[in-house]
Amino acid sequence: MDYPNDQAPGAPVRSGIPEHGRVPKYYAVKAQIALLVDEQGEGAAIPTERDLAERFEVARETVRQALRELVLESKLRRQGRGTVVAGPKLEQPLSLASYTEGVRRQGRTPGRSLVTLDRFPCPDALGWRGLVPLTLCPADAGGRGRPYPDMVLEAFLRTKAAEEVAQVAVVGDTSYDMLSGVRAGAGLVAGVRTGAHGDEGLRAAGATHVLDSVAGLPALLRGGGQAGRTT
Repeated sequence: MDYPNDQAPGAPVRSGIPEHGRVPKYYAVKAQIALLVDEQGEGAAIPTERDLAERFEVARETVRQALRELVLESKLRRQGRGTVVAGPKLEQPLSLASYTEGVRRQGRTPGRSLVTLDRFPCPDALGWRGLVPLTLCPADAGGRGRPYPDMVLEAFLRTKAAEEVAQVAVVGDTSYDMLSGVRAGAGLVAGVRTGAHGDEGLRAAGATHVLDSVAGLPALLRGGGQAGRTT
């Protein structure tokens, strides 16, 4: 068979070739199939393992290993009993943008659909009943979770615990929690150093306070929670 860039077995190490200095057959087959993939559109069917084995004059197991790696690299995907060209990989970079915003930046149209929704009563054995007056999930607030303000505002309306949103305190350990509080207009938005984002990320997202633990919240509230002060 033809090896990529004239690299036959035993050839010196080149870019992208394993360090042991030889070009494995499956690697050469993988490179040839990758060229074939680049010529096809999304969803195009790849020849069968038998056809590829005959074309490249290798064993089917060699072809199978090459296809397996291309699937892992998201260049191909399994469909039924065959293999087709995969579409562009959807990436969600770490940023203060929501998943929806990230999808739109990549030229795609985000959407959602409810597959199933089941509600189960909280078992008495857990001892959770009565600990909080209200629990919410995104589905209870129109389907939008953080960093949108919907859940904060929904809790404000349902509990009637405050006369205005400025009297609401939002506490969380991610920048998305902070953004939801800021966008809702909460008077106190406290970040906790127990999550994925540190002080810099929490403050950049609008945290008025940063706590070592949520256990510090009662003292903060008793002290008036002066906005702009960082603990």
